[in-house]
This record gives sequence, structure tokens and C-alpha cells, in this order.
Amino acid sequence: SRNGERSLEFVKYHRYLPGDDLRRVDWNVYSRWKELVVKEYAVEIPPLWIVGLDTSASMKLYGKSLFSRQLAVALLYVGFSLLERARFFAYPGKIKLFRYEHKAAFQKILSYLKTFDIEKTSNSNFICDLFPFFPKNSNLILISDFYDESYQKFFPLLQSKNIQATV
Repeated sequence: SRNGERSLEFVKYHRYLPGDDLRRVDWNVYSRWKELVVKEYAVEIPPLWIVGLDTSASMKLYGKSLFSRQLAVALLYVGFSLLERARFFAYPGKIKLFRYEHKAAFQKILSYLKTFDIEKTSNSNFICDLFPFFPKNSNLILISDFYDESYQKFFPLLQSKNIQATV
């Protein structure tokens, strides 16, 4: 579905029962078979995009910091265009989580990305700090050089909440 709407996906038919919504009766089936049947639908909620940006000292090398910031902005823009909502966080250090559910929030993210400093320390426990803020069935996009390999231990934790992780 577009624009973060819930979409209805056809699942099956069932016989009409008193109290069923007449708008869901399939009149084409009735015209052929003379039987009232009702369409059942499943509600599909689009996943939330969460973009994480590594701000550790290793990202300062070879222009990775500028490129990663630009990539984060592009991904957030696409996520908002398709779903009308996204989240952003920078790690390690003092983690700031932005909920991007309206255009004013995007301006805050842009100003933050222009001014934040690269951290001198590494904090591989950032996922544990942010884990409560990751809804089930969301898509986590981490922008990092993964210079610190200890990040790998957190991927099973994400999978336990059915979070798709892209690095």
C-alpha cells in the first residue's frame, strides 16, 4: 500500500450470515451461483523503517561520514514518501531517536545531521539501549563500516522480534 495506509488483501469467502456487512457481499458470485458469499480480508500494516547511522571515529576516515549522512537522508526521504513514517537514530554515544511522522521532524533530522560530531568512543551495546523502541516487524537499516565486529552478536536479538536488518 502507498502512504502508510493499511491495505486489505483478499483471503477467502464465507457464506453470508445475518449481521455480515452487505458491502462485502460478492454480487458477481451471487449472480452466477445464487448464493450469498462475503469476502474476507486480511489487514496489512506497512513496516516501519528505522535508519541507524554509525557516528564512531572510524566513520571519519575516507569521507565515510559525509556519504553516510547523505545516504541516511535519502533513505529517510524514501521511507517517508512510501510509508509516511520512519525513525532515525545515531550511535554510539548519547543516542538521540527521531520519530519522523511529519515534515517538521525531517527538518530537525537535517539540522542534526549537519551539526553532530563524530564520537571518539565505540558503544556496541547501542542495540540493547534502543531495542525497546524497535516495533515488531520493522525494517532496520544500519549505515556503518562495522569496524567493531561486536555488532554481529545483536542480529539474533533483532530476529527474535522479526526485525529485518539491512547493513
